[in-house]
Amino acid sequence: MFEVSIHESVIGSAWSRLADRLRYFDWLFWLCLIGAMLLPKLYEIHRVWQVGDLPPEVLAAVEQFRFAELALEVILESVPFAVLAACARLKRKERAAGFSVAAIIWTGGAACVLMLAIQLGATYWMSTASKLPEAWLAPTVQYLQFRSVGMPFEVMAMTLMMALKGMGHGRRVVGVTALTLACGMAVDALLYGRFSWSLDLGLDGIALGYVLTRMAGFACALWALWSIAGWPRWRFTRCFMPLRNFLRVGGMTGLDCLIRNAGYSYLLVLINLMGVLPYAAYGLAMQLIWTALIPVLALSETTMVAVGKSDDLIRRRQAIVSSLSVLLLLNLFLLLALSWWQGWALMLNTDSALVALSGEMALWLVLPYVLFTFSQTARGMLIGARVAWPIPLSTTVVTLLTTVPAAVAVQAWGWAPTVREVIAVMSAGFVIDALITWPLCWCYVWVGRALPASVQHDTPSLPAVSDGDRQLATG
Repeated sequence: MFEVSIHESVIGSAWSRLADRLRYFDWLFWLCLIGAMLLPKLYEIHRVWQVGDLPPEVLAAVEQFRFAELALEVILESVPFAVLAACARLKRKERAAGFSVAAIIWTGGAACVLMLAIQLGATYWMSTASKLPEAWLAPTVQYLQFRSVGMPFEVMAMTLMMALKGMGHGRRVVGVTALTLACGMAVDALLYGRFSWSLDLGLDGIALGYVLTRMAGFACALWALWSIAGWPRWRFTRCFMPLRNFLRVGGMTGLDCLIRNAGYSYLLVLINLMGVLPYAAYGLAMQLIWTALIPVLALSETTMVAVGKSDDLIRRRQAIVSSLSVLLLLNLFLLLALSWWQGWALMLNTDSALVALSGEMALWLVLPYVLFTFSQTARGMLIGARVAWPIPLSTTVVTLLTTVPAAVAVQAWGWAPTVREVIAVMSAGFVIDALITWPLCWCYVWVGRALPASVQHDTPSLPAVSDGDRQLATG
């Protein structure tokens, strides 16, 4: 009886400490971010389900656009981050609207350049970096060229959505997202859905659905901004036009994305050259894994905001400890969810061979992605603490130690890697990234080097903090 009471006391104490850590977490903001991220991902899953009964070549052709999305992601992770920070700082809505319009001029122009590159280079790319059957090359090139028309609208819509977040209009963000995706689901069902009244346009329908959905999203986001701040005056837009206004905040995150995606795209090429089935299976695996990671991505942004708002070391540590406690729980749920992999995958695709191979890939990737969740949370802490330089540094080291040696082995020594070996290279990158990111996060965020000297240590001038809070932050 005495031993049982001791065990119950230990368990009760552990749960009590966990509850103390979780009470500092901003649950409402986190859930709002999950909703804003989950709706687009559910739309992507719906789109994959729509093409699930089509031949694997169709899914592989659709996945070819992933290379263009990697380039598009560089734009989305640079200027929009600057828009989010600036609109949160600007007090007048008219100035925030002017900044947003200046941003969509830059991002829309960059996306148009990328669109032109796809229009001109899709044929060459498909002939050198794909193993699709000869009969599918021309339709896939046409699909890529057609779908690229929607890229400028996607970038401009995302930029305006970040402006709405920065201005504090989260409900409008969710409303615009829901309205856009409802339009997208209806258009997709009409153009290439599984219903008797669908037009069965195949790849052309998928591309047209993407373009129309992105155009609708941009129109809805522009209307939301206009309803809040009115149409921006040109004098506000003109004063924000210099590019340096955007790169001060988003330059490091954009550089990180550029380096990361350059290495990742090469590994994707290696998988793509293995044939239709491996690439389609990898695409299915990524759809499910990144859907499961949405709460972690939302946690990273929540941590970013919490650390950024912390004006002293004690509150910063409270935010870090509470976020890490939530992250541990999320990883447990993530592992449980992925244990039912085959059931989830069969909901999206009925090809048993493709589902089996995607499940094998997911099994190889699950532990590396657990490491990724911790690295992603650490990145959020660094950005929140306004220490962005370690992020591209870590990505550069990972690329030099993993992707570059793999590329040299393939190009110079004739190495022909298997799917498992390519995934092993990816996994090594996750490990190295964690080993670099977390020590830097410890030095600059937990220890407090990123804080001004006056607040790196507890001082009497700070607002009062209870003894229990102080013990939680320091112990």
